[in-house]
Amino acid sequence: MTAGIGALMSFVNLLVLRCADVARTREFYECLDLEFDEHRHGDGPIHSGVMDGMGLVLELYPASEKNPVDRCGIGFASPNLERAIAALIARKFEPGFIEEKTWGKTFVVRDPDGRRVEVKFQLSDGDPEFETELKRRIDAHENGSEPGIPNEDLMKGLRAESELPVPQK
Repeated sequence: MTAGIGALMSFVNLLVLRCADVARTREFYECLDLEFDEHRHGDGPIHSGVMDGMGLVLELYPASEKNPVDRCGIGFASPNLERAIAALIARKFEPGFIEEKTWGKTFVVRDPDGRRVEVKFQLSDGDPEFETELKRRIDAHENGSEPGIPNEDLMKGLRAESELPVPQK
């Protein structure tokens, strides 16, 4: 699940969730600090949308006979898991306990349509703890207590990438 060093790759820029009750689903995701706006494209249905800091657009559309409720799983990063859990509980959702996983602290909750939503702790530059943690990591790298990518590994990755075939027209 990793891309090569310097590799260009496609990424998700739009995720549309079909919802039985858009207002209730919007309320759920607002507990994760998402701020939605209402939209309508042409004569399509009114729906809610939000864009994150990385350019991903999340849209909540009403389900229909032609486009039923989906059951995809989705993950979010949050700088404050406790705040997210408190907001979810206050709105009568049922988040699980925070657990330490190999990929970090997470909790799981089901949205109103039954989608499995995993929320992982991750600091963001909008959080006051971010600069402190970033400085700690930089200092740890510089003093050798947390190694970075060794130059030899970096060079191996770059050499391997340079040997990839060039696509032909």
